[in-house]
Amino acid sequence: MNKDRVIGRIDETVGHAKRKVGEWSGNTKTEVKGAVQEVKGTVQNAWGKLKDTAKDVKAEVKAAAHKCSSAGHTCNNPEHKHTVEETTTTVEKKNYTVL
Repeated sequence: MNKDRVIGRIDETVGHAKRKVGEWSGNTKTEVKGAVQEVKGTVQNAWGKLKDTAKDVKAEVKAAAHKCSSAGHTCNNPEHKHTVEETTTTVEKKNYTVL
């Protein structure tokens, strides 16, 4: 979990609270400010999730490129390189969800 996800979640929570206080008190200005902060937090949290997913995909590609198999492939050994097709197939088997 990265900084954007933490800050985004905090903004979502605080914004939601402000929006509810504004709603209950009849203060439209507070309600709108809270809604804006909540949306800002949701977007920042989604951005953080996207960054985490990109990091995970990068790690998966790197791991797939280094994976040794019983078929005789070895880790980045100049004599035994994995093909792009093998790496892509390994990564495509995993589903990533951002939102």
